[in-house]
Amino acid sequence: MMNSSLFRRISTAVLVLAILIAPFASVNYASAANVTLTVDGSQTFQTIDGFGVNANSASWNSTELIPAIDSLIDNGSTIWRVVIDNQDWEATNDDADPNNYNWTAYNSIYSSPKFEKMWSMIGYLNSRGVKVIICPMGKAANWMGGLVLTTTDPIKNEYAEMIASMAIYGQTQRGLQFALEPNNEPDIETEGIRMSAPLQAEELNKIAVRLDAAGLSGMRMLGPSAGVISYAVTDFTNYMLDYPALMAHVDTYSYHDYNGTTANAANLINSSAYPTKKFYMTEFSQFDDGMAMLGQGPQGMLVWDGYDSAYIHPLDRNGSTTAPNDAGDGPALLAYDSNNHTYTPRKEFYQFAQLFKYVPAGSIRIGNSSSHSDITSYAFRDNASSRVTIVGKNTGTTANTLSISLSNIGVPPTALSYFQTNSTSNMAPGADMAVVNGVATVIVPAGTIFTLTGLGTPDTQAPSTPGNVTGSAASATSANLSWDAASDNTSVANYVVKRNGTPVGQPVTTNYSDVGLTAQTTYSYTVQAKDAAGNLSPESSPITIATPAAPVDAVAPIVAISSPTTGATIGGTVAVTATASDNTGVVGVQFKVDGVDLGSEDNASPYGVNWDTTALNTGSHTLSAVARDAAGNLGTAAHVTVTVNNSPEFMLLGSQTIQSNTDTDPAGTAEAFRYTATATGAAASLKLYVSSGTTASSVKVGVYSNNNGHPGTLLTSGAIPAPTTGTWNVASLSPAITLTAGTTYWIGF
Repeated sequence: MMNSSLFRRISTAVLVLAILIAPFASVNYASAANVTLTVDGSQTFQTIDGFGVNANSASWNSTELIPAIDSLIDNGSTIWRVVIDNQDWEATNDDADPNNYNWTAYNSIYSSPKFEKMWSMIGYLNSRGVKVIICPMGKAANWMGGLVLTTTDPIKNEYAEMIASMAIYGQTQRGLQFALEPNNEPDIETEGIRMSAPLQAEELNKIAVRLDAAGLSGMRMLGPSAGVISYAVTDFTNYMLDYPALMAHVDTYSYHDYNGTTANAANLINSSAYPTKKFYMTEFSQFDDGMAMLGQGPQGMLVWDGYDSAYIHPLDRNGSTTAPNDAGDGPALLAYDSNNHTYTPRKEFYQFAQLFKYVPAGSIRIGNSSSHSDITSYAFRDNASSRVTIVGKNTGTTANTLSISLSNIGVPPTALSYFQTNSTSNMAPGADMAVVNGVATVIVPAGTIFTLTGLGTPDTQAPSTPGNVTGSAASATSANLSWDAASDNTSVANYVVKRNGTPVGQPVTTNYSDVGLTAQTTYSYTVQAKDAAGNLSPESSPITIATPAAPVDAVAPIVAISSPTTGATIGGTVAVTATASDNTGVVGVQFKVDGVDLGSEDNASPYGVNWDTTALNTGSHTLSAVARDAAGNLGTAAHVTVTVNNSPEFMLLGSQTIQSNTDTDPAGTAEAFRYTATATGAAASLKLYVSSGTTASSVKVGVYSNNNGHPGTLLTSGAIPAPTTGTWNVASLSPAITLTAGTTYWIGF
């Protein structure tokens, strides 16, 4: 909660809102062209959740920033992506257990000045009723890998613990409301912690699981937030789909682009296993890019950046410390004067206000077409208020007379208010345009962004009930439905399909295919028609559809151990990994040593377990893995035989110094070296350095007695079947021999 002293200081700050109203009479309209703009409410597209900005929480200063925040909200910025930067706040590990929150450590971190700024900003935004998304940016602490997340456990789990702890603290300890976008641009250096697409999805899932465990299953998550949109929409998003726990938290995908494209995101989402998900463009800069993307289906759009500020993460690429130091390809909407401590609107502030201010959350983008390429525009209808809004731009070099035809929107407004922004006007109002028989006329100057908006008469008449609803099972897990079209006083926008009394999927404009059903189950369906005003028809008479039994899955998974390989000599703790695939999906892999389970079943790819070999006797052991699918089919990997050697090593050569000269003798050449043992004890292995230039595919070794300065009796031998070049290799010796300090031996290979 904000204390009263903060509000007493607000009066000392000034937000300059210089609105320049251009007198329309001074504009030369002599060359105006006639353009027909047709708005059709029967064509419906995405529902708009809202528009907004990105904001650096490090800039929080209630005296200076609250008036700036208010100006952005009042001009329609209702979704805020609040940045916390860098992600290095857990400078030292809270404790050694990533499954235990050390709240003594975390409470200290999250009450630090860095976080107090973010909590205060979110608290104020919550009080203004806007939607907040927290997005961490920049690198992690060095012990986590810094710019690139360490890809081994337990560090991966520690990172998930850190992000989850922040979200848990913010909601449970501060009582704040926000969604979570866990990591910014994992594919761009310094913008976030670098992660591959599979690793990012794995980490997001770990965070989701932790939120569930903390009772925060209702917290929404956004991702993948990658910087290169083509990979974000395909690779990064597709890996997220593999984790049901994560997808239960994700209503909305988050994408970035500074070139006016969404990379076909809407179509790819609609054809995925989660076709009802939405997407936001949470970073873009230019108004023209935003207009280009708006027609591609995003439900939300956030400008980078709301106001000038100094971020931390650009410093890791030798960026400036002076604000603004991360402006993207366009300036922030508000400029900051460090001398006067004031925020002043830039031209971009008014450009985006033309779109943001009169398209409230819940507005539906409706049909809109122009008879001239100079005019690009979009139309919206807000069913709650019956507001109709048209936002567009005259990109031509001459004025254009627009004849705007409104149809299928219920009773249209009697007049449309007009606003324009260009080189001389900033959201400047013009005279209201009368709507006569559904048509209004307005002259738009060249190079002008324009907004036309008005309140119509609410449409309260519901469509007729869809008739002749039929359906049948398409498979054990899907059904198809069809019906006769309904009628309406304006037009039917879409149809709502209900399964067992609950709407399923998004409203559709034609027949429906329901997926994700359960085999051998009976379902009841009804259909309702919905018009552009949101009026629903009575439900159709219910029909029942029974799904058949699922086909028996008799295909066993395929599994193979990828590490270690057959013939390897190992010791200590070893990572055992495997790959597995199945026609329906692998649900778990159980590793085995000598036929006995090694750890518990691993239920998530990549499959692996850490094997402590010190509990086994020195010698040969067999590794295997058993993969299981949902039907209970089992697939067993081919056995991998390894040699475990945890005996103390005696360096027979007396040191690990690598000779500077490369041995270039051809394969098959036998050589022997004399050495003197430096200690007494059992020797079970021989360590041998194999240079990177070798062409040998195997190495055989032997230890001999000394016979008058030459190799004598063979005492023991061993082999390296597949030597690893450029490093030390270990050959197990059989039998083990006892060396005597000071005694001369020969090693041959």
